[in-house]
Amino acid sequence: MEEMRSKALASLEGQNLLKTVEFLKDQGYEVVYVALYGAQNYNLQREGSDFDYKAVVVPKLEDVVFNVKPTSVTLDLPEINGQVDVKDIRLMIDQWKKGASNFVELLFSDWFWINPEYYLLMSWFRENAEQIAFANAPSAVKAMGGMIEEKFHALDHPYPVQVDEVNKFGYAAKQLSHEMRLASMLKRFMHSSYAELLKPSGIDEEALKEWDDIYAVKTQKGCFSKEEAIAFGQALRDWSKAQVDELLKVAPKVNEELIGKMDRYKFAIIKLALQKELKE
Repeated sequence: MEEMRSKALASLEGQNLLKTVEFLKDQGYEVVYVALYGAQNYNLQREGSDFDYKAVVVPKLEDVVFNVKPTSVTLDLPEINGQVDVKDIRLMIDQWKKGASNFVELLFSDWFWINPEYYLLMSWFRENAEQIAFANAPSAVKAMGGMIEEKFHALDHPYPVQVDEVNKFGYAAKQLSHEMRLASMLKRFMHSSYAELLKPSGIDEEALKEWDDIYAVKTQKGCFSKEEAIAFGQALRDWSKAQVDELLKVAPKVNEELIGKMDRYKFAIIKLALQKELKE
């Protein structure tokens, strides 16, 4: 893992990661983990793709004593033209326990940073990433289905980041590509490792072909008419609903023992942070 981390930090993604860590420290956060989020984790990045990160932070003693709402905020990173989603460790681990794929992917990212003071505790989550990803399979399946529904409804919505594209083509190619990717993951959920779900390899030629199609849709904006895109998106949405129902019939039970371990590691990390703060 140390070798992987060193290699990762030598890349542009890694350099931007370190800039993000320093930015968060300057903002006063006690950061324990930061990882790249998005297209790079799926091998679907394109030239000019943003560098977006998610960060895990721990609460201050004052936050705990006065029951302050856990941190959950998205900050702009103008120096690298990206954003960082900052989450209290309690909120982040709740998402991991639910199997939410847009958070679980952080445990598989090649571009990550762990605070050395918390390394032994925080690295446990990466070392057990596969088990964590499937610890609550029913919830993970429902979450994927819900995200496909969300992406379908966002397909032709004039959000600020996609208003020009929607006005020009009638839909946002990125939203459709997200639907396609999540549907591919949902289809393979019960018979692939999670690493393969996120980033298919030569083991699954069908998935690689789907990844090529996803990349084409994402990069060749307007390759469908609005009517074709909406019809395709709706077909994916409808298929996913049926697929979720089928998977819930065979999904393994929740791994309560592993989820309990996640809570114990969360407790240990917060305890260490508070002890450190008191000493300082």
